[in-house]
Amino acid sequence: MASLLFRRILVILLLVFIVAMAYSFTRPRGEVASSEDAVRFVKDDLASDPLLAAGNYLSSIFSSERQPDGTWQVTVKVTRDPHSACPRAFIRTYDLLPIRHALDKAIAQNCAHSGAIAFPEEAILQSAQLPEVKAAIANGAASCGYGLPLNPARVREYCPDADLSSLSKYASQLPAAARWLVEWKAPGFEPLRVAYDGKANRLA
Repeated sequence: MASLLFRRILVILLLVFIVAMAYSFTRPRGEVASSEDAVRFVKDDLASDPLLAAGNYLSSIFSSERQPDGTWQVTVKVTRDPHSACPRAFIRTYDLLPIRHALDKAIAQNCAHSGAIAFPEEAILQSAQLPEVKAAIANGAASCGYGLPLNPARVREYCPDADLSSLSKYASQLPAAARWLVEWKAPGFEPLRVAYDGKANRLA
Protein backbone atom coordinates (compact mmCIF):
# COMPACT_ATOMS: atom_id res chain seq x y z
CA MET A 1 0.00 0.00 0.00
CA ALA A 2 2.79 2.38 0.93
CA SER A 3 4.59 1.50 -2.29
CA LEU A 4 1.48 2.34 -4.36
CA LEU A 5 1.04 5.64 -2.55
CA PHE A 6 4.70 6.48 -3.14
CA ARG A 7 4.34 5.77 -6.87
CA ARG A 8 1.26 7.98 -7.06
CA ILE A 9 3.12 10.82 -5.35
CA LEU A 10 5.99 10.41 -7.81
CA VAL A 11 3.58 10.53 -10.75
CA ILE A 12 1.93 13.66 -9.38
CA LEU A 13 5.29 15.35 -8.83
CA LEU A 14 6.38 14.39 -12.34
CA LEU A 15 3.19 15.84 -13.82
CA VAL A 16 3.65 19.07 -11.84
CA PHE A 17 7.23 19.32 -13.13
CA ILE A 18 6.15 18.75 -16.74
CA VAL A 19 3.40 21.37 -16.50
CA ALA A 20 5.80 23.86 -14.92
CA MET A 21 8.37 23.31 -17.67
CA ALA A 22 5.73 23.64 -20.37
CA TYR A 23 4.53 26.91 -18.86
CA SER A 24 8.05 28.26 -18.72
CA PHE A 25 8.36 27.82 -22.49
CA THR A 26 4.85 28.85 -23.49
CA ARG A 27 3.93 31.60 -21.03
CA PRO A 28 2.90 34.94 -22.62
CA ARG A 29 5.87 36.97 -23.74
CA GLY A 30 4.17 39.98 -22.14
CA GLU A 31 5.97 39.15 -18.91
CA VAL A 32 8.92 41.50 -19.29
CA ALA A 33 10.98 41.15 -16.15
CA SER A 34 12.87 44.45 -16.20
CA SER A 35 13.53 47.72 -17.96
CA GLU A 36 16.56 46.10 -19.58
CA ASP A 37 14.33 43.40 -21.08
CA ALA A 38 11.93 46.02 -22.44
CA VAL A 39 14.78 47.96 -24.05
CA ARG A 40 16.16 44.76 -25.57
CA PHE A 41 12.80 43.99 -27.19
CA VAL A 42 12.71 47.51 -28.64
CA LYS A 43 16.24 47.31 -30.02
CA ASP A 44 15.46 43.93 -31.59
CA ASP A 45 12.39 45.42 -33.23
CA LEU A 46 14.39 48.35 -34.59
CA ALA A 47 16.99 45.97 -35.99
CA SER A 48 14.25 44.19 -37.95
CA ASP A 49 12.54 47.37 -39.18
CA PRO A 50 12.75 47.46 -43.02
CA LEU A 51 13.04 51.26 -42.94
CA LEU A 52 16.29 50.84 -41.01
CA ALA A 53 17.53 47.84 -42.97
CA ALA A 54 20.69 49.63 -44.13
CA GLY A 55 21.82 49.69 -40.52
CA ASN A 56 23.06 53.29 -40.56
CA TYR A 57 21.08 54.54 -37.59
CA LEU A 58 21.42 55.38 -33.92
CA SER A 59 18.88 54.72 -31.20
CA SER A 60 18.72 56.64 -27.95
CA ILE A 61 16.41 55.47 -25.17
CA PHE A 62 14.54 58.37 -23.57
CA SER A 63 12.53 56.35 -21.05
CA SER A 64 11.52 52.81 -20.10
CA GLU A 65 8.67 52.61 -17.60
CA ARG A 66 6.39 49.92 -16.24
CA GLN A 67 2.71 50.82 -16.58
CA PRO A 68 -0.01 50.22 -13.94
CA ASP A 69 -1.37 47.28 -15.97
CA GLY A 70 2.02 45.56 -15.90
CA THR A 71 3.01 46.32 -19.50
CA TRP A 72 6.00 48.46 -20.42
CA GLN A 73 6.30 51.70 -22.34
CA VAL A 74 9.60 52.62 -23.98
CA THR A 75 10.30 55.90 -25.77
CA VAL A 76 13.22 55.95 -28.16
CA LYS A 77 14.74 58.46 -30.54
CA VAL A 78 15.95 56.99 -33.81
CA THR A 79 18.32 58.84 -36.13
CA ARG A 80 19.04 57.74 -39.67
CA ASP A 81 22.34 58.86 -41.25
CA PRO A 82 23.32 60.47 -37.93
CA HIS A 83 26.76 61.69 -39.04
CA SER A 84 25.69 63.20 -42.35
CA ALA A 85 24.70 66.76 -43.20
CA CYS A 86 21.13 65.51 -43.33
CA PRO A 87 20.28 63.38 -40.30
CA ARG A 88 16.64 62.27 -40.18
CA ALA A 89 15.27 61.61 -36.74
CA PHE A 90 12.01 60.60 -35.16
CA ILE A 91 10.66 59.66 -31.75
CA ARG A 92 8.85 56.35 -31.39
CA THR A 93 6.87 55.18 -28.36
CA TYR A 94 6.53 51.44 -27.84
CA ASP A 95 4.06 49.52 -25.71
CA LEU A 96 4.91 45.93 -24.92
CA LEU A 97 4.23 43.12 -24.92
CA PRO A 98 2.90 42.29 -27.48
CA ILE A 99 5.24 44.84 -28.98
CA ARG A 100 3.60 47.69 -30.88
CA HIS A 101 4.21 51.38 -31.37
CA ALA A 102 2.35 54.58 -32.14
CA LEU A 103 2.97 56.71 -35.21
CA ASP A 104 6.50 58.10 -35.34
CA LYS A 105 6.94 61.77 -34.45
CA ALA A 106 9.39 63.39 -36.87
CA ILE A 107 11.85 65.83 -35.32
CA ALA A 108 14.39 66.32 -38.11
CA GLN A 109 13.41 65.86 -41.73
CA ASN A 110 13.92 67.32 -45.21
CA CYS A 111 17.57 68.30 -44.60
CA ALA A 112 16.61 71.70 -43.21
CA HIS A 113 15.86 73.34 -39.89
CA SER A 114 14.74 76.73 -38.66
CA GLY A 115 13.64 77.93 -35.26
CA ALA A 116 14.49 76.71 -31.78
CA ILE A 117 16.80 73.73 -31.33
CA ALA A 118 15.62 70.87 -29.14
CA PHE A 119 17.70 67.96 -30.45
CA PRO A 120 21.30 67.48 -31.62
CA GLU A 121 20.11 66.54 -35.11
CA GLU A 122 18.49 69.97 -35.43
CA ALA A 123 21.76 71.61 -34.41
CA ILE A 124 23.56 69.59 -37.09
CA LEU A 125 21.05 70.68 -39.74
CA GLN A 126 21.38 74.29 -38.61
CA SER A 127 25.17 74.22 -38.81
CA ALA A 128 25.18 72.48 -42.20
CA GLN A 129 23.94 75.74 -43.73
CA LEU A 130 27.14 77.60 -42.82
CA PRO A 131 29.65 78.25 -45.66
CA GLU A 132 32.60 76.92 -43.66
CA VAL A 133 30.69 73.77 -42.80
CA LYS A 134 29.68 73.26 -46.42
CA ALA A 135 33.37 73.43 -47.31
CA ALA A 136 34.15 70.85 -44.62
CA ILE A 137 31.39 68.59 -45.94
CA ALA A 138 32.93 68.84 -49.41
CA ASN A 139 36.13 67.48 -47.83
CA GLY A 140 34.25 64.51 -46.40
CA ALA A 141 33.46 65.83 -42.93
CA ALA A 142 31.14 63.81 -40.70
CA SER A 143 29.02 65.33 -37.95
CA CYS A 144 28.40 64.71 -34.28
CA GLY A 145 25.87 66.61 -32.19
CA TYR A 146 25.85 67.04 -28.42
CA GLY A 147 23.69 68.70 -25.81
CA LEU A 148 25.33 71.02 -23.29
CA PRO A 149 26.46 70.56 -20.63
CA LEU A 150 28.11 67.48 -22.04
CA ASN A 151 26.88 64.12 -20.84
CA PRO A 152 29.71 61.60 -21.38
CA ALA A 153 27.30 58.70 -21.95
CA ARG A 154 25.34 60.66 -24.57
CA VAL A 155 28.56 61.83 -26.22
CA ARG A 156 29.75 58.22 -26.58
CA GLU A 157 26.31 57.17 -27.75
CA TYR A 158 26.33 59.62 -30.66
CA CYS A 159 30.03 59.39 -31.45
CA PRO A 160 31.90 56.49 -29.80
CA ASP A 161 35.29 57.82 -30.94
CA ALA A 162 34.72 61.38 -29.67
CA ASP A 163 37.61 63.07 -27.86
CA LEU A 164 35.74 63.78 -24.65
CA SER A 165 38.65 65.60 -23.04
CA SER A 166 39.03 68.02 -25.95
CA LEU A 167 35.28 68.54 -26.20
CA SER A 168 34.98 69.24 -22.47
CA LYS A 169 37.78 71.79 -22.58
CA TYR A 170 36.18 73.53 -25.56
CA ALA A 171 32.72 73.48 -23.98
CA SER A 172 34.05 75.00 -20.74
CA GLN A 173 35.01 78.14 -22.68
CA LEU A 174 31.58 78.64 -24.25
CA PRO A 175 29.06 81.20 -23.00
CA ALA A 176 26.68 79.98 -20.31
CA ALA A 177 23.78 80.21 -22.78
CA ALA A 178 25.29 77.52 -25.04
CA ARG A 179 23.01 74.50 -25.29
CA TRP A 180 24.25 72.62 -28.37
CA LEU A 181 27.63 71.75 -29.81
CA VAL A 182 28.20 70.35 -33.28
CA GLU A 183 31.54 68.92 -34.36
CA TRP A 184 32.50 68.28 -37.98
CA LYS A 185 35.55 66.12 -38.60
CA ALA A 186 37.24 65.38 -41.91
CA PRO A 187 40.39 63.29 -42.44
CA GLY A 188 43.48 65.50 -42.40
CA PHE A 189 41.66 68.57 -41.04
CA GLU A 190 41.19 70.08 -37.61
CA PRO A 191 37.69 69.58 -36.16
CA LEU A 192 35.25 72.38 -36.91
CA ARG A 193 32.97 73.16 -33.98
CA VAL A 194 29.79 75.22 -33.88
CA ALA A 195 27.80 76.12 -30.76
CA TYR A 196 24.23 77.36 -30.44
CA ASP A 197 21.86 78.45 -27.74
CA GLY A 198 18.38 76.96 -27.56
CA LYS A 199 17.02 79.57 -29.97
CA ALA A 200 19.52 78.67 -32.71
CA ASN A 201 21.69 81.74 -32.17
CA ARG A 202 25.27 80.89 -33.00
CA LEU A 203 27.62 81.44 -30.07
CA ALA A 204 30.87 80.01 -31.48
